Amino acid sequence: MASISNISESFCDWRSHIDAGDGIQAYDGRGWYAATIYRINGNDNNQLYVGYDNYSSQYDFHCLRQSKRIRPTIGFLRKKIMVPQSEKIKELETENKSLKDENEKLRGELEKCKKKWDTENYQYLAVKKIIISSYR
Repeated sequence: MASISNISESFCDWRSHIDAGDGIQAYDGRGWYAATIYRINGNDNNQLYVGYDNYSSQYDFHCLRQSKRIRPTIGFLRKKIMVPQSEKIKELETENKSLKDENEKLRGELEKCKKKWDTENYQYLAVKKIIISSYR
């Protein structure tokens, strides 16, 4: 099973994505082994019940979500972190493109307004100049 030996806690908030049934790795004091989250308990959903895959239930254990005895697998990170983030990036890119298109449309309308205003303002000044010069 693929593992991440030097994952940093600041890498991502992977622990907040843990759900019952998720595959992770658990440390038994000698090494890291494939495990599954069987239950999540506690008022704050912070208590995990973990069982080693292909081992007797006598080795199952409780731990806190923040325990150093558990770590994510690469599959867990792909499923829970990387894929959702890439989907979110695609959504944001689509939204960004539509906002840019809308911005260009508004910029074009602004230029039309500026040209119209400048023309009217110029004509107003020309008429005002004629009127003023005729009174002199």
